[in-house]
Amino acid sequence: MPKVATEREFYPVTGEQAMKLWPRIFPYINDALAPANGQLDARKSSIQESLLNESLTLWLGLKDKAFSIIITTSENTDPHSGEKSLLIYSMVIHENITPGDMRFGLEKLKDYARSKGLPKVTALTKLDMVRTLFEKAGGNTTFTLDLEV
Repeated sequence: MPKVATEREFYPVTGEQAMKLWPRIFPYINDALAPANGQLDARKSSIQESLLNESLTLWLGLKDKAFSIIITTSENTDPHSGEKSLLIYSMVIHENITPGDMRFGLEKLKDYARSKGLPKVTALTKLDMVRTLFEKAGGNTTFTLDLEV
């Protein structure tokens, strides 16, 4: 039997579109972050405001029309070194994602970073799976997870 091609997409959404999805996506974003320590309402409000003013960008990955990756990013300038990057603020990956799916999404992030004049995509993680996926996509994971663009 021939293999059926998987339909996959990865794209940013506007702040307005993010608010329409908010009840479905916030629990995932929140789970990807450090504990809120009693500040959940403040976190929720701040993330909503950042998405609406588009200082934080929501990216959706779809595989066969279902969410497979939910990522938020922001343009970042390190206050000490002045180095610029596209910072992955939060990342949620569905368990059935493949390295090819991840590479597809990371290439889109690299293209976006390049269009903004940012030389790399940066993320921090404690998850071995994310580190491994970055490595398979050609990223440097020695100290931080960087992809040169």
